[in-house]
Order: sequence, then structure tokens, then C-alpha cells
Amino acid sequence: HPPRRSNRLVDFMSLDPSYLWAFDRLHYLRVPDPDAVACTDELVKRGLNPDRWFCTIHAREPGYYSKTNQQNLRDCDPNVYWHLAVHVAKQLGGQVVRLGHPAMTVFPAMDGLVDLSRETGNSFPQAFAISRSRFFLGGPSGPSAVADAFNVPNGILDAVDYHPSNDGMVMRTIDLVTPDGKLYRQEALFEAGFYKMAILKLLASRQGYRVFKNGAEEAIRLANHLHQMTADIAGWRSAASPDPRPRPNQFSWPPGKPQPRGSFLPIAAATP
Repeated sequence: HPPRRSNRLVDFMSLDPSYLWAFDRLHYLRVPDPDAVACTDELVKRGLNPDRWFCTIHAREPGYYSKTNQQNLRDCDPNVYWHLAVHVAKQLGGQVVRLGHPAMTVFPAMDGLVDLSRETGNSFPQAFAISRSRFFLGGPSGPSAVADAFNVPNGILDAVDYHPSNDGMVMRTIDLVTPDGKLYRQEALFEAGFYKMAILKLLASRQGYRVFKNGAEEAIRLANHLHQMTADIAGWRSAASPDPRPRPNQFSWPPGKPQPRGSFLPIAAATP
């Protein structure tokens, strides 16, 4: 066998995703113009008003294709997201595009709700919908990474195993209560390292530890927060603009100290 050569780039990319924080800027994806036209037509055909803003939502449920049916901490209560959709449509005056797959819980029909989770086959319109949405709100699952990639403000409910790599990310973590009654959530959960799913799962299996997920009230608070953050968006979001600065075509090694981006949803005073 030939001698193994060190590949610094491979070594770097195999590190914890939080090392993306060491870069001072990231470049975002854009949907090619011909595909954007076709996807716009598809969303309008499904009932989305092209003259009004909309948000995208996604609540992970077990049973996605070959995924196990065993629930885990990344799964969400679909009822929470139904109440969220009603709030956005009836109180905030927006539209809602629901993402997902046909095995997910069926939502009742509602004016202002376009449910793409019933679609089979091509999922590209779902990614396009995220790129044009005023904001994305979902659980700790893949679509949140798509929002990051398109530079779309996104709220993560029941946040666990997250890597806040976008200034527009707002997190509302799972709550952890220890046997002595100490509460860890938001910054405290992150700083203690308890936001990792494997650690939370282990702690939840031990006597006296309790894990609490967010209810509809917190989902609505997060939606209101994102709605205020994106007040400059009156209709569909425009494609992410390219960074005008010259590309350095290099990075320094070792990387600088990781600096998490994003923020945590301020906790309401009335929340226990």
C-alpha cells in the first residue's frame, strides 16, 4: 500500500460542523432562473397567492421511507404545528406552505394553507418554497439546513443537535429538568453541552431527569418573533443576493475560534 498522505481539506471537512463558525462569511445557494419559473407556477397552481407573503413549516414525524418508526427527540407534535398554521393564516395574515411526506399526519383544509406534504415524487418545489418564504419554522430536521443554505431566516422549535451557522436562525430548545430541579434551556442548555441528542436521550433515561418539548404557545411566540424580524418582506422573498466581495479562494489553518451565529428566542416572563 502507498504511504498515507495527510489531506488537510478532508481532515477539516470531517470535523464537527460547528467549525463552519470559523469562517467570516458563507455563500448561499440560488435556484436557477428556469427552475424558479417552473416552481413558481407549481406553487401558484396549488393555491399559493403570488401577491402575499408565506412561511414554510415542517414538523418531523417517524416513518419517512426507510427511517425507523421509533420516535426520537427530533420528532415533533403535528398538533402544535396545526395551531401554528392557523395563527399565521388568521392572526398574522400570511400563507403557510407545509413541507413533508405523505406518511405524515393529515391537516384539515384551510384557506391560506398549501400542503406539499401530500405530494409524491419530485421534492424540489419544497426546497424552492423555502427559498422564497418569508421565514421557515420547523423542528430539528433537514429542511432547516435548506433554509440556512438559501439564507432564509429560520426558527427551530424543540432545538436539539443544532449548529447555529446563520445569523437569521432563532432557536427554542428542548427543556431539561435535573433531579434536583435545575432547569436547562436556551443558552444554559447550549453552554452545558446538553443540547446534543445522544446526551439528552441518555439523561432522559435516568431516574429524575425530565425532558419537555415546546407546545403551541411557544411555537406561536417563535412565529411572532420571526414575523417581526422579517418585517421588510411584504410578498415572496427574492433570491439570495451573491456576496459582492472578492472571493479569497483560501482559508487559514488552523481555523479561528468558532463563534456561533444565530440567537435564542427570548423566554417569556410567564413561562414556568
